[in-house]
Amino acid sequence: GNLLHNAIRYSPISGTIELTVVENKPTQQVQFTMRDEGMGIPPNDQLRVFERFFRTDRSRSSQSGGSGLG
Repeated sequence: GNLLHNAIRYSPISGTIELTVVENKPTQQVQFTMRDEGMGIPPNDQLRVFERFFRTDRSRSSQSGGSGLG
């Protein structure tokens, strides 16, 4: 939910959000890919976004509330 919610929240009005889901039956894995036209995640934060409650720069995130992807 939070991933899609953040894509909607940070994309411009009338922006495009693309969600792709690919199933790999032999490995029993599913891959989700989300693409939007929002501001993006700074490169130095990209490896940390799946840490529970991780948030990027406080000046950006405090304006909108939320708890990261957590």
